[in-house]
Amino acid sequence: MKHNFSRVILLMLVLFLTINANSLMQKAHEKAGVNLQFCRIGPEIGDAKSYTAFSIPLMAQVQNNRYMKFSARLNQGYQSYDGEGVYGFSDLDLGGSYLYNDITILGGIRLPIGTKEIKSDKFTTVSAGRLPYINSSLVYASSGFGFHAGASYGTEMSSDLSLAFGALYYFRGEYVPLKGMDDYNPADEFRLAAGADYSQGDFGFFGKTVLSFYSQEKLDGKKLSEPGMGLNFIGNFVYTSWSLETVFSKRGESELKWGGDFEPPSLFSFKLSYADVWDYAEILEEYSVMPYVGFEKTGEGSMTKGAGQLLLGCYLKNFFYKGFPGTPYFELRLGSISGDASLFGFKVGTDINFQIYK
Repeated sequence: MKHNFSRVILLMLVLFLTINANSLMQKAHEKAGVNLQFCRIGPEIGDAKSYTAFSIPLMAQVQNNRYMKFSARLNQGYQSYDGEGVYGFSDLDLGGSYLYNDITILGGIRLPIGTKEIKSDKFTTVSAGRLPYINSSLVYASSGFGFHAGASYGTEMSSDLSLAFGALYYFRGEYVPLKGMDDYNPADEFRLAAGADYSQGDFGFFGKTVLSFYSQEKLDGKKLSEPGMGLNFIGNFVYTSWSLETVFSKRGESELKWGGDFEPPSLFSFKLSYADVWDYAEILEEYSVMPYVGFEKTGEGSMTKGAGQLLLGCYLKNFFYKGFPGTPYFELRLGSISGDASLFGFKVGTDINFQIYK
């Protein structure tokens, strides 16, 4: 409890400094979230297992103009898997960017204040959210010290087409993920990215491809795996109010020091959505509603089974009353794991944007 209290105090200090920097900057924005995720895994034979997570992520951002911005992020929350529950904090992420002509320079640092050295009976719970078919987007434990730095360049090729190119380096320091375990040093990563944004009339397209190069992983200073590569692609096709988003992610096999290869699971998904603006001025300000249907397929990996899930969901933007904007969302997931177990889950929550100091 003492450690959790100290983390809250540290976050309050960061938010205080961020907000009071407003005397030199111009605008400070804060964001809080409330998220609930549930997933039930039901085998054909035996008892079902369930994963539940409740989180309250916090973010503060300062921007003096369109050229420079700074941000601070932290997540906290409770997770439960197969009857074992644990409350935890993520690390504190500080970042910033600066736009100079057509070049954006960015960087950030991760301060390891998160929950450390998880006990063995809680480690499965903390790790459950990383399972590809659960796919929790938030972290509830420390991942060690780290930083990143990079730059991107964007240019308009014509009135319809813009291109961007970038490079980014991630340094990930060693940490002890499990109490009693040796120091684990995850792979550093170097990314090369290229993107395109095209629009003409009612049609538009945005696409981004990222090629990643990973260094070797180490355990107690000894090589755990060889360097590897990864590929990520995001494409978004828009026509009038319709949008089709596709995502593909694959990290290549990595050779293990004791022989054999480790293959991470691949990911492919698509979402078809429709955006519309609703106006209920007597009760709520104008807001947009975006229902969607999609499908997510995760391939088999060396330690995980493949799964397929149907996605049904909806986003609402600028939903809250009188200048208190948020983005409520709901997503229902139905599927199975390699035909051996059924999957049922949902995600529900909202972001809340506000300004403490104006």
